[in-house]
Order: sequence, then structure tokens, then C-alpha cells
Amino acid sequence: MEKLIRKIIPGSLFLTTVGVPLTAYALSVDDLKSILFPLEAVTDIYSILWNVLVVLLAVAGIIALMFLVIGGVRYITAGGNPDAVAAAKTTILNAVIGVVVIFIAWAILWIIRNTLLGVT
Repeated sequence: MEKLIRKIIPGSLFLTTVGVPLTAYALSVDDLKSILFPLEAVTDIYSILWNVLVVLLAVAGIIALMFLVIGGVRYITAGGNPDAVAAAKTTILNAVIGVVVIFIAWAILWIIRNTLLGVT
């Protein structure tokens, strides 16, 4: 019984923290598409540039998250070896720095796009 409770509680916590807010927003399919695929229709050079930058930042984010997972696996499998643990921590730190830089770049591009270019 105790094992069953240990499995049910994390699952129910996950559903209440992730599932309830998503249903509370009641997003339509079009809203979900605009969130998942933020590319614009190509009308001018700015939209082409924006689409290229969105794709590049998405690829960079995927690569950074892959390195975060790689560092975590290396940390778990280090087996107490101080050199392997240090290398894994360095990989994790660099991946986190990469994610932060990508978010900052995204914010800067978003601000430039919305304020200087007047695109909404």
C-alpha cells in the first residue's frame, strides 16, 4: 500500500501543477499553434530575419538542454571519481549559462522587435 501511495502522490502533484493551469487558460487550437510555432508570415525582410532568429534560438536552446542532460548523466555515472564529478559539474554549469544567454538574447530581440520596429 505504501508503494502505491508513493506512486500516486507525485503523479497527482504533477497533474495539479501542470494540468490544472493549462485547462484554466482554456487555450484554443489557434492559440496553441501561435505559442508552439511563433513564426510569422513572410511579408518583408524583418519577418524573414525574425523567423531565422527564432529557429536559431530554438536550435540553440535544444542543444543547451541536451548538454544539461549529458552533464546530469555524467554526474550520476561519475561513481565518486572527483575528476569525473568536476567535469560533469562544469558541463552542467556551462549548459545553464547557455540557457540563460539564450533567454537574454530572446528578450533583447523581442524588445528590439516590439519597441524599435513597432511590430506587435
